[in-house]
Amino acid sequence: MDFVSKPFKSAGRAVSSVVSAVPVVGPAISSLGSAAFGMIASGIDALTGGIFGLVPQQKLPDLSLNFSSFGASAQGRLVSVKQAIMTRQVIYGTRRIAGNMVYAETTGSTNTYLHLVFCVAGHEIDSFVSFKVNEDEVTLDDDGFVTESKYKDGSTKMIRIKTHTGSDGQSADADLVSESNNLWSDEHKLSGIAYYYVRLQFNATVFPNGIPNITTIIRGKKIYDPRTSATLYSANPALCIRDYLLNSRYGLGAKTAEVNNTSFNAGANTCDEDVTLANPTNKTFNAQSAVSSSNETITILGHNLETAYAVRYNKNSGTVISGLTDLTTYYVIRVDNDTIKLATSISNANSGTAINITAGADQDQFLQRLVENRYECHGILDTGQTPSKILTQITSSCIGLVYYSGGKWSIKVGEYITPAVTLDEDDLAGPITLGTRNSRRNSFNAVKGIFADPNENYQPTDFPAITSSVFETEDNAERIFRDIELAYTTSPAMAQRIAKILLYRNREQMTLTVPVKLTGFNVEVGDTIQITNSRFGFSSKTFEVANWHFETTRNGMLIIKLVLKEISSAVYDWSAEESELTSNDTTLPDIFTIAPPGLTATDELRAYNQEAVTALIVDVASSNAFVTDFEVEAKQTTSSNYVSLGKSSTNRYELLNVEDNVVYDVRARAVSTVGSKSAYSTTTRQIVGKTAPPSNVTNFAVNVIGDEAHLSWTPVSDLDLSHYKIRHTTERSSPTYVGAQTVVEKVARPAQTVAVPAMTGTYFCKAVDKLGNLSESPASTQVLIGDTIFSQVNTISTVTENPSFSGAKSNVVATTDNTLILDTSTNFDSISGNFDDATGNFDGGGGSVASSGTYDFATKTDMAAKYRTRISYRLTVNRVEYVASFDDASGNFDDREGNFDGDVNAFDTTDVEMQVASTNDDPASGGATWTAYRPFLATEMEGRGFKYRLKLISNDNQATPTVSALAVEVQMIDRRLAGGDIASGTAGGGKAVSYSPAFKSLQSLQITGQNLSSGDTYAITNKSATGFTVTFTNSSGSVVNRTFDYVATGYGTLIS
Repeated sequence: MDFVSKPFKSAGRAVSSVVSAVPVVGPAISSLGSAAFGMIASGIDALTGGIFGLVPQQKLPDLSLNFSSFGASAQGRLVSVKQAIMTRQVIYGTRRIAGNMVYAETTGSTNTYLHLVFCVAGHEIDSFVSFKVNEDEVTLDDDGFVTESKYKDGSTKMIRIKTHTGSDGQSADADLVSESNNLWSDEHKLSGIAYYYVRLQFNATVFPNGIPNITTIIRGKKIYDPRTSATLYSANPALCIRDYLLNSRYGLGAKTAEVNNTSFNAGANTCDEDVTLANPTNKTFNAQSAVSSSNETITILGHNLETAYAVRYNKNSGTVISGLTDLTTYYVIRVDNDTIKLATSISNANSGTAINITAGADQDQFLQRLVENRYECHGILDTGQTPSKILTQITSSCIGLVYYSGGKWSIKVGEYITPAVTLDEDDLAGPITLGTRNSRRNSFNAVKGIFADPNENYQPTDFPAITSSVFETEDNAERIFRDIELAYTTSPAMAQRIAKILLYRNREQMTLTVPVKLTGFNVEVGDTIQITNSRFGFSSKTFEVANWHFETTRNGMLIIKLVLKEISSAVYDWSAEESELTSNDTTLPDIFTIAPPGLTATDELRAYNQEAVTALIVDVASSNAFVTDFEVEAKQTTSSNYVSLGKSSTNRYELLNVEDNVVYDVRARAVSTVGSKSAYSTTTRQIVGKTAPPSNVTNFAVNVIGDEAHLSWTPVSDLDLSHYKIRHTTERSSPTYVGAQTVVEKVARPAQTVAVPAMTGTYFCKAVDKLGNLSESPASTQVLIGDTIFSQVNTISTVTENPSFSGAKSNVVATTDNTLILDTSTNFDSISGNFDDATGNFDGGGGSVASSGTYDFATKTDMAAKYRTRISYRLTVNRVEYVASFDDASGNFDDREGNFDGDVNAFDTTDVEMQVASTNDDPASGGATWTAYRPFLATEMEGRGFKYRLKLISNDNQATPTVSALAVEVQMIDRRLAGGDIASGTAGGGKAVSYSPAFKSLQSLQITGQNLSSGDTYAITNKSATGFTVTFTNSSGSVVNRTFDYVATGYGTLIS
């Protein structure tokens, strides 16, 4: 694979005629000499798109700043272009630029490397500050390689950038000469041209969209300062304008004698004046790692500070650095783009005399930029533009005025100048004309506009508008904006200062047209003068000279006509009043730099051919509007090959028939509309699938009908559902599932009802899947069995086994705290005796909980005869899990939390089962024949004797059920027998009546005679559970035959 075929098709082979492509020189402009009487360029000129050129008079143009090409040109400078010949660019101050590609060549046997040369300025620059690849700020190592992982293939760095600042004596790039196919030689020095050379190593993943766009922040031209006789980097507008005027390569080419250095020095001093900021900027650094004690430097990446800048040291919440004092102003000595020193005064800063400092603690501290220069110039000028446009753009940065008068170029920057000349009636050569207001077209009361914001890649950004409620009131409460463009201004506070000057100058609306005698030679455009005139009531009123030209009167007298505009010092006042800038960051994403998508992986069961299969579900999402597709892949972690789940615009992808309990690796990346691909988002998913517990049962309810509890619920929709499990506990106040006993082991799907014996307490229901997993939370419903259900229940016998649990045990033990558990004699908590008496390992060195065991009640029930009975039980059950036996526990003894042998957890691995056996014989005799034990809940049985057994069950060798209360109740239900129309007879022994079947206990007997005579009575004898005898006698005491009815009430049914 190579750059020519993919993806850098446009790169091709080396560009021919390389040398001829490099000289990007703009047209030279010769000095104007004295060809013009006056030549004026003004930043105010820019406010109205005013004129610049050769004019027969001096004047201040109207107020406006409007460069319609600012936005387009600023954006264009951030995109690399390929042009063989273009006009030179001059960079004043600091700006971001992409450059013009003047050379391209591929090398390597498969065109592996692409070599590119980008010219950025037609002159020597101070330095390259930083680089961006697409929209990523990148770091270069000592060899120029980009270090960010995004632009690496493993450990191989794919981008190398070499910089050349454009000195006249610079050598050709040695690496390009060495690696070129003899197309770039030692002669290709590009003297006087600043450029950077980029080598890209082909990689389709790193460069999915072809050649990346590379931009750089540049500290521009070094400028001679007549104040210090030094040639250094400067963004001073007055010095930039002077440089342009004098430069014969790309400027006007004026001679040094044609420049009024006094004027330019004064303007430069004004531009360098400190202006207090309302919103200081903080330059943060680490007091330990960023401070070098050996060379007194502080490292602040991209600090953007210049020598002699005033900063205030703030220790923040840390400790003061040795050599500095907190909240004290110091002055910057700029070392390089990322390093500074501090001085105690401006003079020390300019001379390089730094403070000795010592690194402090590992704390963030900062330097506060409390002031900024009054004016700075940061812009890129195209030498193909007219000199008038170039000067107008530069002067906009200082709202200045450049003019040629008396054989010299001079400058006035935006400041108030104390009047030095006063004109009165004696100086007049004619009548004064007074104007009091601007036209509606030229009047405004608010200013808004754009500037080149460094935080937005120096792109046009709105600065906070300057408004005035006073001016709005004067204009009938209507806000009238004037829009301006400040292409060479990069500070929002500076932009607001310029906007305020424009606004306040515009509101000084009084103008005078004054013909004066030749004393007018003492003033020039831009001067402030005072007028004293009794007719107009002026006493040393201040005006600015807006226009100056000669006129001849009718009698041939030569006069000077001045146009004066009202001005005051308040126009230029500034009291740290700027508003904080609100960034206009676009919400649109970058089309080339795509962030990895959001990625989640889950799994679900799917019905496939009537079987439940597991599907891996992958959801992806991106908020980037340019993302059109996703590429999604997955594999088992143990596999080396990914399987594609698809490439499309959908947000969900599936992989069927994945294996349960297996870990899968999932990755996805986003693809933009231009084919840019993000890095992969990755995640893992351990497949749950059919191993997941089924859903919880809902709407579980009970309806008691007779002695049956009819349970119902809403079917669980899980595809792998097997059945439902029903449990019951007699507890109603604090019932637990683990303390309940299984009532129905399986209620097969799709059933959603079951009938069970009605018992007071709580019923539970869980769903069970085909792997035996139970739902996590049981559904429950409660029942209170009242007298209306079973009439009157009579307890015949209660057998309580706790707390002694003295019955026979098989694989079951009674603990010292009176609890039955499965045999756990090898565990710590089950060791008998004193702690210190235990020998060997506390846990016996091994062992596990028995899977089942039984406890036989010590007491049987003897009904003395065979009866039909109702038997139920009460018990309290819990669960103990021996998560880790005592000897196996890790860590220190005192660090162990909870019980040594574990805690109770609501699992289904333990259960208990009550069993009963019956006999018709005397249960106390050794020859009684007993039925086999059978499980029961609440049951009716027939027999004379009953014995009981509790079975403890565990499916986990580290867990046991625990039983702390255990009792059985034998009950009989009320019965009612009745007989009617029975003749008592006349036998002396009375009429004997037998109950069939007999009661266990007779509770009441009622007899009603039918044909009694006056004085008749009856007597009941032999009344028992089996019957009674009744005798009727008359008034004389003789036995008589009478007809009677009876009702007998009792409980129990004797079985013959």
